[in-house]
Amino acid sequence: MARSKSNKTTESGGKIEITKTELGIGAIRETETSSQRVRELEDHIASQNVVIHSLVEQIKQLQGSKQVRTTPIYSHVDEIVDLPGISKKLKKEESKEEKMSTNSSSNTKNEEAKTPVQNKAKRKGTKAVEEEEKKPTQFEELGIQDITKELTECFREKTKRTDFKDCCPIASFIEYAATSYEFKLENRKTHTIKNPMRMYIVSNLDGILYYIMQNINKLTLNEICSTIFYINCEIEPKQKMVIALDVIMYLKERSKMVYIISALYNNVFNSKVGEETIYKTICSICSILQHQYYIETELYKNTPVMAYLNSIKTNFGVFKASENLYDLLDELLKDGPEKSVLNFDKGRINNSCEIRGWCIRAICHVLDWDYTHNTVLVEKLKYKENPYHTLIAIYLAIDAFEKFGYDASVRTLTTELIFVMNGTSEIALLTYIFIREINTEKAEEYMEFYKSRIGLEKVYKLQKMCIF
Repeated sequence: MARSKSNKTTESGGKIEITKTELGIGAIRETETSSQRVRELEDHIASQNVVIHSLVEQIKQLQGSKQVRTTPIYSHVDEIVDLPGISKKLKKEESKEEKMSTNSSSNTKNEEAKTPVQNKAKRKGTKAVEEEEKKPTQFEELGIQDITKELTECFREKTKRTDFKDCCPIASFIEYAATSYEFKLENRKTHTIKNPMRMYIVSNLDGILYYIMQNINKLTLNEICSTIFYINCEIEPKQKMVIALDVIMYLKERSKMVYIISALYNNVFNSKVGEETIYKTICSICSILQHQYYIETELYKNTPVMAYLNSIKTNFGVFKASENLYDLLDELLKDGPEKSVLNFDKGRINNSCEIRGWCIRAICHVLDWDYTHNTVLVEKLKYKENPYHTLIAIYLAIDAFEKFGYDASVRTLTTELIFVMNGTSEIALLTYIFIREINTEKAEEYMEFYKSRIGLEKVYKLQKMCIF
Protein backbone atom coordinates (compact mmCIF):
# COMPACT_ATOMS: atom_id res chain seq x y z
CA MET A 1 0.00 0.00 0.00
CA ALA A 2 2.92 2.34 0.66
CA ARG A 3 6.18 2.58 -1.21
CA SER A 4 9.14 0.50 -0.08
CA LYS A 5 11.43 2.71 1.97
CA SER A 6 14.86 2.20 3.36
CA ASN A 7 13.93 4.11 6.51
CA LYS A 8 11.37 3.29 9.16
CA THR A 9 8.87 6.01 9.98
CA THR A 10 7.73 6.54 13.54
CA GLU A 11 4.17 7.56 14.49
CA SER A 12 5.38 11.09 15.13
CA GLY A 13 6.69 11.32 11.58
CA GLY A 14 10.41 11.17 12.42
CA LYS A 15 12.84 8.91 10.57
CA ILE A 16 15.17 6.33 12.09
CA GLU A 17 18.05 5.17 9.95
CA ILE A 18 18.47 1.39 10.02
CA THR A 19 22.13 0.57 10.71
CA LYS A 20 23.98 -2.70 11.07
CA THR A 21 24.41 -2.04 14.78
CA GLU A 22 20.65 -1.59 15.28
CA LEU A 23 19.92 -4.79 13.43
CA GLY A 24 22.35 -6.67 15.61
CA ILE A 25 24.49 -7.93 12.74
CA GLY A 26 27.63 -5.89 13.34
CA ALA A 27 29.50 -9.01 14.38
CA ILE A 28 28.40 -11.21 11.45
CA ARG A 29 28.35 -10.92 7.72
CA GLU A 30 25.03 -9.78 6.25
CA THR A 31 23.54 -12.40 3.97
CA GLU A 32 21.15 -12.01 1.06
CA THR A 33 18.47 -13.90 2.95
CA SER A 34 18.56 -11.57 5.96
CA SER A 35 18.56 -8.50 3.68
CA GLN A 36 15.48 -9.75 1.92
CA ARG A 37 13.78 -10.38 5.25
CA VAL A 38 14.61 -6.86 6.44
CA ARG A 39 13.14 -5.38 3.25
CA GLU A 40 9.97 -7.40 3.70
CA LEU A 41 9.63 -6.22 7.30
CA GLU A 42 10.19 -2.61 6.25
CA ASP A 43 7.46 -2.90 3.60
CA HIS A 44 5.12 -4.40 6.17
CA ILE A 45 5.87 -1.66 8.71
CA ALA A 46 5.38 1.08 6.11
CA SER A 47 2.07 -0.49 5.07
CA GLN A 48 0.85 -0.70 8.67
CA ASN A 49 1.96 2.88 9.35
CA VAL A 50 -0.29 4.14 6.56
CA VAL A 51 -3.27 2.42 8.18
CA ILE A 52 -2.30 3.64 11.67
CA HIS A 53 -1.73 7.23 10.57
CA SER A 54 -5.01 7.34 8.68
CA LEU A 55 -6.88 6.01 11.72
CA VAL A 56 -5.14 8.58 13.93
CA GLU A 57 -6.34 11.35 11.60
CA GLN A 58 -9.91 10.01 11.82
CA ILE A 59 -9.67 9.97 15.62
CA LYS A 60 -8.41 13.59 15.67
CA GLN A 61 -11.33 14.71 13.52
CA LEU A 62 -13.97 12.75 15.44
CA GLN A 63 -12.84 13.58 18.99
CA GLY A 64 -14.72 16.55 20.35
CA SER A 65 -17.21 16.58 17.50
CA LYS A 66 -20.75 16.60 18.81
CA GLN A 67 -22.24 16.60 15.35
CA VAL A 68 -21.57 12.94 14.63
CA ARG A 69 -24.81 11.01 14.94
CA THR A 70 -24.53 7.55 16.38
CA THR A 71 -28.06 6.32 15.63
CA PRO A 72 -30.18 6.43 12.47
CA ILE A 73 -33.02 8.94 12.27
CA TYR A 74 -35.60 6.49 11.07
CA SER A 75 -36.36 3.23 12.86
CA HIS A 76 -38.48 0.49 11.32
CA VAL A 77 -41.64 -0.29 13.33
CA ASP A 78 -44.33 -2.85 12.66
CA GLU A 79 -47.54 -1.50 11.16
CA ILE A 80 -50.63 -1.66 13.36
CA VAL A 81 -53.38 -3.34 11.35
CA ASP A 82 -56.92 -2.88 12.69
CA LEU A 83 -59.40 -4.92 10.65
CA PRO A 84 -63.07 -5.32 11.73
CA GLY A 85 -63.70 -8.54 13.71
CA ILE A 86 -60.01 -9.48 13.85
CA SER A 87 -58.38 -7.13 16.35
CA LYS A 88 -61.07 -7.84 18.97
CA LYS A 89 -60.69 -11.59 18.53
CA LEU A 90 -56.92 -11.31 19.01
CA LYS A 91 -57.43 -9.30 22.18
CA LYS A 92 -59.81 -11.94 23.65
CA GLU A 93 -57.37 -14.77 22.98
CA GLU A 94 -54.52 -12.75 24.42
CA SER A 95 -56.50 -12.17 27.63
CA LYS A 96 -57.15 -15.91 27.98
CA GLU A 97 -53.47 -16.70 27.62
CA GLU A 98 -52.60 -14.08 30.21
CA LYS A 99 -54.97 -15.64 32.77
CA MET A 100 -53.55 -19.13 32.17
CA SER A 101 -49.99 -18.00 32.82
CA THR A 102 -50.33 -15.44 35.61
CA ASN A 103 -47.35 -16.22 37.82
CA SER A 104 -45.52 -18.92 35.87
CA SER A 105 -45.03 -16.70 32.81
CA SER A 106 -43.21 -13.95 34.65
CA ASN A 107 -41.06 -16.43 36.53
CA THR A 108 -40.13 -18.25 33.33
CA LYS A 109 -39.18 -15.00 31.62
CA ASN A 110 -36.99 -14.01 34.52
CA GLU A 111 -35.24 -17.38 34.46
CA GLU A 112 -34.78 -17.21 30.69
CA ALA A 113 -33.30 -13.75 30.96
CA LYS A 114 -30.80 -14.92 33.54
CA THR A 115 -29.90 -18.22 31.88
CA PRO A 116 -27.36 -16.95 29.23
CA VAL A 117 -25.47 -14.88 31.80
CA GLN A 118 -25.55 -17.66 34.37
CA ASN A 119 -24.31 -20.23 31.86
CA LYS A 120 -21.54 -17.89 30.78
CA ALA A 121 -20.64 -17.26 34.41
CA LYS A 122 -20.44 -20.98 35.08
CA ARG A 123 -18.04 -21.47 32.16
CA LYS A 124 -15.79 -18.44 32.72
CA GLY A 125 -16.56 -17.24 36.21
CA THR A 126 -18.53 -14.15 37.28
CA LYS A 127 -15.53 -11.81 37.44
CA ALA A 128 -14.32 -12.90 34.00
CA VAL A 129 -17.75 -12.19 32.49
CA GLU A 130 -17.92 -8.75 34.12
CA GLU A 131 -14.44 -7.85 32.86
CA GLU A 132 -15.31 -9.06 29.35
CA GLU A 133 -18.44 -6.91 29.26
CA LYS A 134 -16.47 -3.86 30.39
CA LYS A 135 -13.73 -4.45 27.81
CA PRO A 136 -14.00 -1.89 24.99
CA THR A 137 -14.35 -2.94 21.37
CA GLN A 138 -11.63 -2.17 18.83
CA PHE A 139 -13.71 0.79 17.58
CA GLU A 140 -13.98 2.23 21.09
CA GLU A 141 -10.24 1.76 21.57
CA LEU A 142 -9.55 3.61 18.32
CA GLY A 143 -12.11 6.30 19.11
CA ILE A 144 -14.07 5.80 15.88
CA GLN A 145 -17.61 4.68 15.16
CA ASP A 146 -18.72 1.19 14.16
CA ILE A 147 -21.09 1.80 11.23
CA THR A 148 -22.38 -1.79 10.94
CA LYS A 149 -25.89 -0.82 12.11
CA GLU A 150 -26.04 2.13 9.72
CA LEU A 151 -24.96 -0.12 6.85
CA THR A 152 -27.67 -2.64 7.70
CA GLU A 153 -30.23 0.17 7.74
CA CYS A 154 -28.90 1.58 4.47
CA PHE A 155 -29.16 -1.70 2.54
CA ARG A 156 -32.40 -2.88 4.15
CA GLU A 157 -35.21 -3.54 1.68
CA LYS A 158 -37.65 -0.61 1.62
CA THR A 159 -41.20 -1.85 2.22
CA LYS A 160 -42.74 1.48 3.14
CA ARG A 161 -43.54 3.91 0.32
CA THR A 162 -44.49 7.51 1.00
CA ASP A 163 -46.31 9.87 -1.35
CA PHE A 164 -44.24 12.53 -3.09
CA LYS A 165 -45.38 16.15 -3.05
CA ASP A 166 -43.85 18.29 -5.78
CA CYS A 167 -43.75 21.39 -3.57
CA CYS A 168 -42.03 19.74 -0.61
CA PRO A 169 -38.92 21.27 1.01
CA ILE A 170 -35.53 19.64 0.42
CA ALA A 171 -35.44 18.01 3.86
CA SER A 172 -38.75 16.28 3.09
CA PHE A 173 -37.44 15.10 -0.28
CA ILE A 174 -34.42 13.50 1.40
CA GLU A 175 -36.77 11.80 3.87
CA TYR A 176 -38.82 10.54 0.92
CA ALA A 177 -35.74 9.14 -0.86
CA ALA A 178 -34.46 7.51 2.34
CA THR A 179 -37.73 5.69 3.00
CA SER A 180 -38.85 4.95 -0.56
CA TYR A 181 -35.76 4.40 -2.72
CA GLU A 182 -33.20 1.61 -2.35
CA PHE A 183 -29.44 1.88 -2.76
CA LYS A 184 -28.20 -1.44 -4.15
CA LEU A 185 -24.54 -2.22 -4.76
CA GLU A 186 -25.34 -4.69 -7.53
CA ASN A 187 -27.39 -2.14 -9.49
CA ARG A 188 -25.06 -0.62 -12.11
CA LYS A 189 -27.61 0.27 -14.76
CA THR A 190 -28.34 3.98 -15.20
CA HIS A 191 -31.96 4.66 -14.34
CA THR A 192 -34.35 7.38 -15.52
CA ILE A 193 -36.66 9.50 -13.41
CA LYS A 194 -40.14 10.32 -14.65
CA ASN A 195 -42.03 13.58 -14.26
CA PRO A 196 -43.11 15.30 -12.06
CA MET A 197 -40.27 13.90 -9.91
CA ARG A 198 -37.62 14.69 -12.53
CA MET A 199 -38.82 18.29 -12.84
CA TYR A 200 -38.51 18.72 -9.08
CA ILE A 201 -34.98 17.22 -8.98
CA VAL A 202 -33.70 19.25 -11.95
CA SER A 203 -35.11 22.47 -10.46
CA ASN A 204 -33.70 21.79 -7.00
CA LEU A 205 -30.54 19.80 -7.82
CA ASP A 206 -28.06 22.41 -6.59
CA GLY A 207 -30.10 22.95 -3.44
CA ILE A 208 -30.29 19.20 -2.72
CA LEU A 209 -26.54 18.73 -3.16
CA TYR A 210 -25.77 21.81 -1.08
CA TYR A 211 -28.05 20.58 1.72
CA ILE A 212 -26.38 17.15 1.73
CA MET A 213 -22.85 18.59 1.84
CA GLN A 214 -23.78 21.08 4.58
CA ASN A 215 -25.23 18.24 6.67
CA ILE A 216 -22.98 15.38 5.60
CA ASN A 217 -21.91 14.73 9.21
CA LYS A 218 -25.49 14.93 10.53
CA LEU A 219 -27.52 12.91 8.02
CA THR A 220 -27.56 9.12 8.28
CA LEU A 221 -25.75 6.97 5.74
CA ASN A 222 -29.14 5.75 4.49
CA GLU A 223 -30.35 9.32 3.86
CA ILE A 224 -27.18 10.33 2.02
CA CYS A 225 -26.70 7.20 -0.10
CA SER A 226 -30.36 6.66 -1.02
CA THR A 227 -30.78 10.29 -2.08
CA ILE A 228 -27.53 10.54 -4.06
CA PHE A 229 -28.10 7.14 -5.70
CA TYR A 230 -31.58 8.27 -6.77
CA ILE A 231 -30.49 11.60 -8.30
CA ASN A 232 -27.05 10.60 -9.69
CA CYS A 233 -28.46 10.27 -13.24
CA GLU A 234 -29.06 14.05 -13.27
CA ILE A 235 -25.55 15.01 -12.06
CA GLU A 236 -22.92 15.90 -14.69
CA PRO A 237 -19.58 13.97 -14.66
CA LYS A 238 -17.47 17.02 -13.74
CA GLN A 239 -19.91 17.90 -10.98
CA LYS A 240 -19.62 14.35 -9.62
CA MET A 241 -15.86 14.78 -9.52
CA VAL A 242 -16.12 17.94 -7.41
CA ILE A 243 -18.70 16.33 -5.10
CA ALA A 244 -16.46 13.28 -4.59
CA LEU A 245 -13.51 15.50 -3.61
CA ASP A 246 -15.74 17.45 -1.21
CA VAL A 247 -16.93 14.20 0.39
CA ILE A 248 -13.30 13.16 0.92
CA MET A 249 -12.42 16.53 2.44
CA TYR A 250 -15.39 17.15 4.72
CA LEU A 251 -16.69 13.72 5.78
CA LYS A 252 -15.56 13.03 9.36
CA GLU A 253 -16.46 9.33 9.48
CA ARG A 254 -14.24 8.09 6.66
CA SER A 255 -15.68 4.58 6.81
CA LYS A 256 -18.75 6.01 5.03
CA MET A 257 -16.68 7.43 2.17
CA VAL A 258 -16.59 4.34 -0.06
CA TYR A 259 -20.37 3.89 0.14
CA ILE A 260 -21.28 7.52 -0.55
CA ILE A 261 -18.97 7.79 -3.57
CA SER A 262 -20.23 4.42 -4.81
CA ALA A 263 -23.79 5.79 -4.71
CA LEU A 264 -22.64 8.95 -6.50
CA TYR A 265 -21.11 7.02 -9.41
CA ASN A 266 -23.92 4.45 -9.65
CA ASN A 267 -21.46 1.69 -8.66
CA VAL A 268 -19.45 2.25 -11.87
CA PHE A 269 -16.27 4.30 -12.16
CA ASN A 270 -15.65 5.51 -15.69
CA SER A 271 -11.94 6.34 -15.90
CA LYS A 272 -11.91 6.53 -19.72
CA VAL A 273 -12.09 10.29 -19.92
CA GLY A 274 -10.34 12.14 -22.72
CA GLU A 275 -9.20 15.21 -20.78
CA GLU A 276 -5.95 14.50 -18.92
CA THR A 277 -6.78 16.67 -15.91
CA ILE A 278 -10.13 14.94 -15.40
CA TYR A 279 -8.51 11.53 -15.81
CA LYS A 280 -5.92 12.37 -13.14
CA THR A 281 -8.70 13.45 -10.82
CA ILE A 282 -10.60 10.18 -11.33
CA CYS A 283 -7.36 8.28 -10.64
CA SER A 284 -6.85 10.30 -7.46
CA ILE A 285 -10.36 9.51 -6.23
CA CYS A 286 -9.92 5.81 -7.05
CA SER A 287 -6.55 5.72 -5.30
CA ILE A 288 -8.02 7.29 -2.17
CA LEU A 289 -10.86 4.75 -2.24
CA GLN A 290 -8.33 1.93 -2.52
CA HIS A 291 -6.44 3.36 0.45
CA GLN A 292 -9.66 3.56 2.49
CA TYR A 293 -10.72 0.09 1.32
CA TYR A 294 -7.59 -1.43 2.89
CA ILE A 295 -8.33 0.34 6.17
CA GLU A 296 -11.95 -0.86 6.17
CA THR A 297 -10.92 -4.46 5.51
CA GLU A 298 -8.69 -4.28 8.59
CA LEU A 299 -11.49 -2.84 10.71
CA TYR A 300 -14.28 -5.14 9.52
CA LYS A 301 -12.49 -8.38 8.68
CA ASN A 302 -14.48 -11.53 9.48
CA THR A 303 -17.73 -9.53 9.68
CA PRO A 304 -20.77 -9.29 7.34
CA VAL A 305 -19.55 -5.82 6.28
CA MET A 306 -16.87 -7.50 4.14
CA ALA A 307 -19.60 -8.54 1.67
CA TYR A 308 -20.38 -4.85 1.04
CA LEU A 309 -16.70 -3.92 0.75
CA ASN A 310 -15.97 -6.71 -1.73
CA SER A 311 -18.94 -5.64 -3.87
CA ILE A 312 -17.64 -2.08 -3.98
CA LYS A 313 -14.16 -3.31 -4.87
CA THR A 314 -15.63 -5.28 -7.78
CA ASN A 315 -17.94 -2.48 -8.94
CA PHE A 316 -15.30 0.21 -9.05
CA GLY A 317 -12.50 -1.91 -10.47
CA VAL A 318 -10.44 -0.11 -7.83
CA PHE A 319 -7.16 -1.82 -8.60
CA LYS A 320 -7.33 -1.03 -12.32
CA ALA A 321 -7.94 2.72 -12.15
CA SER A 322 -5.89 3.51 -9.06
CA GLU A 323 -2.24 4.05 -8.20
CA ASN A 324 -0.21 3.95 -5.03
CA LEU A 325 -1.06 7.17 -3.18
CA TYR A 326 2.59 8.13 -2.66
CA ASP A 327 3.51 7.52 -6.31
CA LEU A 328 0.46 9.45 -7.51
CA LEU A 329 1.30 12.32 -5.18
CA ASP A 330 4.84 12.55 -6.59
CA GLU A 331 3.43 12.44 -10.11
CA LEU A 332 0.98 15.28 -9.45
CA LEU A 333 3.69 17.39 -7.80
CA LYS A 334 5.99 17.01 -10.82
CA ASP A 335 3.25 17.73 -13.36
CA GLY A 336 3.65 21.50 -13.38
CA PRO A 337 1.36 23.72 -15.46
CA GLU A 338 2.20 24.70 -19.00
CA LYS A 339 0.66 28.13 -18.41
CA SER A 340 0.78 30.60 -15.54
CA VAL A 341 -1.00 29.69 -12.33
CA LEU A 342 -2.83 33.02 -12.28
CA ASN A 343 -5.22 33.61 -15.18
CA PHE A 344 -5.82 37.38 -15.20
CA ASP A 345 -7.93 37.18 -18.38
CA LYS A 346 -10.56 35.13 -16.55
CA GLY A 347 -9.80 36.57 -13.13
CA ARG A 348 -9.14 33.24 -11.45
CA ILE A 349 -6.63 30.46 -10.76
CA ASN A 350 -5.71 28.39 -13.84
CA ASN A 351 -8.26 25.55 -14.00
CA SER A 352 -5.77 22.69 -14.49
CA CYS A 353 -3.61 23.94 -11.59
CA GLU A 354 -6.67 24.28 -9.38
CA ILE A 355 -7.90 20.73 -10.06
CA ARG A 356 -4.41 19.25 -9.52
CA GLY A 357 -4.20 21.23 -6.30
CA TRP A 358 -7.53 19.82 -5.11
CA CYS A 359 -6.32 16.28 -5.82
CA ILE A 360 -3.06 16.79 -3.90
CA ARG A 361 -4.93 18.39 -1.01
CA ALA A 362 -7.38 15.42 -0.90
CA ILE A 363 -4.54 12.87 -0.94
CA CYS A 364 -2.62 14.64 1.83
CA HIS A 365 -5.87 15.00 3.78
CA VAL A 366 -6.23 11.21 4.10
CA LEU A 367 -2.52 10.78 4.86
CA ASP A 368 -1.14 11.99 8.19
CA TRP A 369 -0.10 15.62 8.77
CA ASP A 370 3.39 14.57 9.90
CA TYR A 371 4.09 13.09 6.46
CA THR A 372 2.48 16.05 4.72
CA HIS A 373 4.52 18.59 6.67
CA ASN A 374 7.88 16.82 7.04
CA THR A 375 8.03 15.16 3.62
CA VAL A 376 5.75 17.04 1.20
CA LEU A 377 6.16 20.61 2.43
CA VAL A 378 9.74 20.46 3.70
CA GLU A 379 11.36 18.08 1.20
CA LYS A 380 9.30 17.98 -2.01
CA LEU A 381 7.78 21.43 -2.49
CA LYS A 382 9.86 24.31 -3.81
CA TYR A 383 7.19 26.87 -2.96
CA LYS A 384 9.69 29.75 -2.81
CA GLU A 385 10.75 29.12 -6.41
CA ASN A 386 7.84 27.41 -8.23
CA PRO A 387 4.42 29.19 -8.40
CA TYR A 388 2.62 25.85 -8.85
CA HIS A 389 4.25 24.56 -5.66
CA THR A 390 3.32 27.82 -3.93
CA LEU A 391 -0.33 27.13 -4.75
CA ILE A 392 -0.01 23.56 -3.38
CA ALA A 393 1.58 24.84 -0.16
CA ILE A 394 -1.32 27.26 0.26
CA TYR A 395 -3.88 24.46 -0.22
CA LEU A 396 -2.11 22.32 2.38
CA ALA A 397 -1.92 25.26 4.80
CA ILE A 398 -5.68 25.85 4.42
CA ASP A 399 -6.44 22.19 5.08
CA ALA A 400 -4.15 22.05 8.12
CA PHE A 401 -5.71 25.22 9.54
CA GLU A 402 -9.22 23.77 9.15
CA LYS A 403 -8.20 20.50 10.85
CA PHE A 404 -5.85 21.65 13.62
CA GLY A 405 -6.35 25.38 13.99
CA TYR A 406 -3.42 27.76 14.27
CA ASP A 407 -0.95 25.27 15.78
CA ALA A 408 2.86 25.57 15.71
CA SER A 409 3.42 23.91 12.32
CA VAL A 410 0.65 25.95 10.68
CA ARG A 411 2.03 29.18 12.19
CA THR A 412 5.51 28.36 10.88
CA LEU A 413 4.20 27.71 7.38
CA THR A 414 2.08 30.87 7.21
CA THR A 415 4.99 32.94 8.55
CA GLU A 416 7.23 31.61 5.78
CA LEU A 417 4.56 32.41 3.20
CA ILE A 418 4.38 35.99 4.50
CA PHE A 419 8.15 36.34 3.90
CA VAL A 420 7.63 34.94 0.38
CA MET A 421 5.10 37.74 -0.26
CA ASN A 422 7.81 40.08 -1.51
CA GLY A 423 8.06 41.76 -4.91
CA THR A 424 5.62 41.42 -7.82
CA SER A 425 6.34 37.86 -8.94
CA GLU A 426 3.54 35.33 -9.45
CA ILE A 427 4.65 33.63 -6.23
CA ALA A 428 4.21 36.88 -4.28
CA LEU A 429 0.80 37.56 -5.85
CA LEU A 430 -0.43 34.03 -5.05
CA THR A 431 0.73 34.40 -1.47
CA TYR A 432 -1.03 37.77 -1.21
CA ILE A 433 -4.38 36.17 -2.14
CA PHE A 434 -3.95 33.69 0.72
CA ILE A 435 -2.48 36.05 3.36
CA ARG A 436 -5.30 38.53 2.70
CA GLU A 437 -7.71 35.99 4.27
CA ILE A 438 -5.71 35.33 7.46
CA ASN A 439 -3.65 38.50 8.06
CA THR A 440 -5.36 41.55 6.59
CA GLU A 441 -2.81 43.99 8.01
CA LYS A 442 0.20 42.32 6.34
CA ALA A 443 -1.69 41.97 3.05
CA GLU A 444 -2.66 45.65 3.03
CA GLU A 445 0.93 46.70 3.77
CA TYR A 446 2.15 44.61 0.83
CA MET A 447 -0.46 45.96 -1.59
CA GLU A 448 0.08 49.56 -0.54
CA PHE A 449 3.80 49.24 -1.24
CA TYR A 450 3.59 47.33 -4.56
CA LYS A 451 0.28 48.34 -6.19
CA SER A 452 1.88 50.90 -8.52
CA ARG A 453 4.32 48.25 -9.82
CA ILE A 454 1.62 45.58 -10.13
CA GLY A 455 -0.77 47.85 -12.05
CA LEU A 456 -4.28 48.98 -11.18
CA GLU A 457 -6.01 46.51 -13.51
CA LYS A 458 -4.23 43.50 -11.98
CA VAL A 459 -4.79 44.85 -8.47
CA TYR A 460 -8.52 45.08 -9.17
CA LYS A 461 -8.63 41.45 -10.42
CA LEU A 462 -6.45 40.20 -7.55
CA GLN A 463 -8.94 41.62 -5.04
CA LYS A 464 -11.65 39.36 -6.50
CA MET A 465 -9.56 36.19 -6.72
CA CYS A 466 -9.70 33.60 -3.98
CA ILE A 467 -8.13 30.22 -3.22
CA PHE A 468 -10.45 27.62 -1.75
